[in-house]
Amino acid sequence: MLRDDQVKELEELLVLGEVHTGSGLNQELGLQRAGDTRWGSHFKTLRNFISLFSSIVHVLGVLAIDGSNYHERSMAKSLVDYIRSYDFVYVLHLMLKVLALTYDLNMALQKKDQDIVSAMKLVGFAKRQLRYDRF
Repeated sequence: MLRDDQVKELEELLVLGEVHTGSGLNQELGLQRAGDTRWGSHFKTLRNFISLFSSIVHVLGVLAIDGSNYHERSMAKSLVDYIRSYDFVYVLHLMLKVLALTYDLNMALQKKDQDIVSAMKLVGFAKRQLRYDRF
């Protein structure tokens, strides 16, 4: 259902000229598996969730109306209400911003040939970014 909604939305955007076509563009997005806990997977999940937000809300809305049982309909309605709340959207964007600001630090610290002096400089740079960046 989510895939169908994405296809429909992409077709509408193509007709309106809002997106361009070409090799490597408009790739299908998905959400990561629950057990995938690497930094990059969290960043990708948040980024994709934001990109798919309207489709996710639409699919949950359909499930809230056409769910197979009361529990499924109730859960879908609760999820729609929650993810459309200001608090959820704010925290979602805040988490994405923090992960984006610490991306270079994370990549550098994963390298095995990193010396401690360079690593500490990157930690200091990341701290300054987090301290002075306006969220």
